[in-house]
Amino acid sequence: MVGFEKSNDTCLSSVKDVNKKGQPTYIKMDYHCQGWDIVNEIKYEYNDKGHLNRILTEQNEQIISNLNMTTDEFGRTIREENTFFEPSATVIVQNKYFGPVDKPDSMFTVEINNGDTLYLRTDNTYVDGRLKKSQTMNTVENKAVNMVSNRHDEKGRLVRSEFIYFLGYDSDNITRFEYNDKDQIVKTKDELNNLAAEFYYDETGLPVKAFYYNKFGALERETWFRYKYFDE
Repeated sequence: MVGFEKSNDTCLSSVKDVNKKGQPTYIKMDYHCQGWDIVNEIKYEYNDKGHLNRILTEQNEQIISNLNMTTDEFGRTIREENTFFEPSATVIVQNKYFGPVDKPDSMFTVEINNGDTLYLRTDNTYVDGRLKKSQTMNTVENKAVNMVSNRHDEKGRLVRSEFIYFLGYDSDNITRFEYNDKDQIVKTKDELNNLAAEFYYDETGLPVKAFYYNKFGALERETWFRYKYFDE
């Protein structure tokens, strides 16, 4: 459920189904109460090893993208083929990993977008087993594409993440995280847009509500979570 402070509107914004492993199988997002005549549906499929291998996205009951994935034995995506229907396009991405399975030192990516090919290399740096820095380069032009820099506290929790996307101008965003004594995220702050969010949980650890504040510090939106359990 989502509510809007200014209009006092309340509506069912999204529905999410998960399987016994906690993996999403279906998500429906209804934007009518936000003024848009749009309903998005996302359907997930998994192979016999439990690895995600297909995501089908529909908008107002029309397919807008069909993403098929091939994974290795560890569940890492080695090939993606995403077909878009409006406008028509096909994007193929192939990944090759280097280093340890759980914390690869680097990844080489080839992206083919309707004949245009992009070659990318992502290098990762870990400190105490946690991702400290990740930088992606265009290997043909030898130019940086983006960079992620993370900071953790003494408990290993992510407290600051900086994302830089290198364009004709730099787009630099910093997100900060705060936690409670159960290591649950209770607040985030998006410094680029000066947006903040607060999160609340029940005794089992499930989120029950979230408040979103605009750049002026005013409460703009509230979200409530309700759960239903089904036997498969």
